[in-house]
Amino acid sequence: MSDIDDGLFAKFIGPRQLEQFQLLQPAKSDDAWKAIPWMTNIMEARQRSAKEKLPILMWIMVGNPQGCT
Repeated sequence: MSDIDDGLFAKFIGPRQLEQFQLLQPAKSDDAWKAIPWMTNIMEARQRSAKEKLPILMWIMVGNPQGCT
């Protein structure tokens, strides 16, 4: 189910806890955002958007990317 060796965890926790741990593992579909061809140049993104008639999603952050202010 997961990429983590469940046998290692089974030595330290019980079967119920192991089952709960397995439920917490991210699904392969959780990484679907990595397949999006993200662009960092707004002008190139605008040209591509116009050509393909698709919208632009802009993600703008101000401050420290770790949320430390």
